[in-house]
Amino acid sequence: MSSSTATTPSSPLRRQDAYRELSARHGRTDFVGYNRLDAEATVLGLVSDGTVVPGAEQGSTVEMVLDRSPFYAESGGQVGDTGTIRTADGTPLEVLDTKPGLEGFHVHTVRVTEGEIRTGQQAEALVNGARREAVARSHSATHVLHVMLRRTLGDQARQHGSLVDAGRLRFDFAHFSAVDRSQLAAIETLVNDSLFADPEVHVWNASRAEAEAAGATALFGEKYGDHVRIVDIGGFSRELCGGTHIGHGSSAGPVRIVGEASISSNLRRIEALTGRDALGYYDTERRLLEELSALLGTRPQDAPDALRKRLDTLAATERELTRLRETERRERAQQLAATAHTVPGGRVVTEKVTGLAPDELRTLTHHTAGLLDAGHAVVVLGTEHQGMALLAAAITPTASTTPAPTPASSSSPPRVRSAVEPAARARSPAPAVAVRRPSTRPSRSPPRTLPTHSANSPRPAHVWVRHLLTRSRRTHARPS
Repeated sequence: MSSSTATTPSSPLRRQDAYRELSARHGRTDFVGYNRLDAEATVLGLVSDGTVVPGAEQGSTVEMVLDRSPFYAESGGQVGDTGTIRTADGTPLEVLDTKPGLEGFHVHTVRVTEGEIRTGQQAEALVNGARREAVARSHSATHVLHVMLRRTLGDQARQHGSLVDAGRLRFDFAHFSAVDRSQLAAIETLVNDSLFADPEVHVWNASRAEAEAAGATALFGEKYGDHVRIVDIGGFSRELCGGTHIGHGSSAGPVRIVGEASISSNLRRIEALTGRDALGYYDTERRLLEELSALLGTRPQDAPDALRKRLDTLAATERELTRLRETERRERAQQLAATAHTVPGGRVVTEKVTGLAPDELRTLTHHTAGLLDAGHAVVVLGTEHQGMALLAAAITPTASTTPAPTPASSSSPPRVRSAVEPAARARSPAPAVAVRRPSTRPSRSPPRTLPTHSANSPRPAHVWVRHLLTRSRRTHARPS
C-alpha cells in the first residue's frame, strides 16, 4: 500500500475528519516529551490522504497517531520534533515532522523505510536529541531577545510572531522604524551577556490568574487555557510558553544577529543564529577577514582602513580615466569632423573606428555631428564590437529653405536629427544617433546591406548619404 498525504485540495478537510474520528475513539495524546526523549507507545491509527487506513507498507509516507509521545508537536513558533519509531517486530519508521492534528492530539508524519506497520502494534518512539537540544537553545534565546528588544527600543517592541528552529530563530516585533547597526550590536551584546551569566531556567504550571499576578507575559496571537505553563529565565524574562527550553542560559551558547528588515507597516523582523550555528558563522567571518587581509597585504585589524584607501584610490583613478576618455573623444571628434568631404546637398563624414562600445560610438557620432555646424551634414561611423558590426548615423540639417537666423540666434548649436524622424519631433539640440546591428532573425527576403567605401561597391557611400541629405531637406522644408 503506497500512501502519501495531502495529495488533493480536499484532503485537509478529510484529514480533520479523520483526526476527529481517532480523537473521539482514543482521546488526547499523552505528551511526555518535557522530561524525556523516548517512550513506549501503541499505534492507535494511521491516516493516508485524509483516510484512516489499517496499515502501510515500505516506501509509504503516512500520518501516525500514538497513545503517548515524546515528540513535541509544532506550536508557538517552535518546529515539531523529528526522530525514529521502531515497532515491536523491528520495523523502522522515520519521523519527518510532528504537528497538532487537533488540540492535544499529536500527528506524526512517518516514512516506512522497510517492512510494514499495522494499527495496534507496540512501538518505541525516540526523539532526535541533538536537534531537540538545538531547538531548545533557540527558544530560550528567543525569550531573552524579546526582553532585550523591549529594553533597548521601548515597550512597544512586543513579539508578533516567531520561528524557533534548530540553530536559528526568527522574531517579529512591533516597531516604527528600522533598527540601525549600533542598536542591533547593543541588543546582541545584551542577549549574550545575559546568557553567559548562566541564569537558571524555571518552568512551572499555574492558573491564568496566578500567571498574571506573577507578571508573566502573554504573547500576541497565542491562545491560552485556564491552566498555563510559565517559563522564567533568571527572573528578568517570564512568559507563558508551552515550548521546550534549556536548563541554564549558558547552554544556549552565543547568539548572532544576521538580519533585520521590515515585513509590513510598523512590523520588523530579526533573524539570528544560535549555539553551534552562531559559532560556525563567526568562523566563516574570521576566515573571510583573513583572506581579505592576505589580499590587501595587511593585518586583519587594519583591513577596513586598507580597503577604504584602495577604494578611494580606485574612485579617483576612475574619475581621471573618465576625464581622459572625454578629452580623447572630443579630440577624435575634431579629427573626424576635419575629414568631412562635400557631396551634392551637404557634407559627409564616413569612417570606421575601433575600440568603442555602442554607447561610446553614439557619443562620438554625436560630438562629430555637433562640430559640423554649417550646412547639411551626415556622420556615419562604424565599428566592430564583440563580433558584431555596428553603425551609428547622425544628420544635422540647417534650415536653408527658411529665413536666415538673426545675429542673436546664429550662435546657437545646430539641430541634429535622424533623417527619417518627422521634423516636428526634431527639437532637441542633441544629435539623434541610431546604432544598427545585424539582425539574427531568419528572413525570407535577402537582408538590406548598407553601402561601404569599397571601390568595388556598385553604390558608393556618398550616394547613399546624398539620398539621406535630400530626404532631410525635404522633411525640414515641410510647413508645420
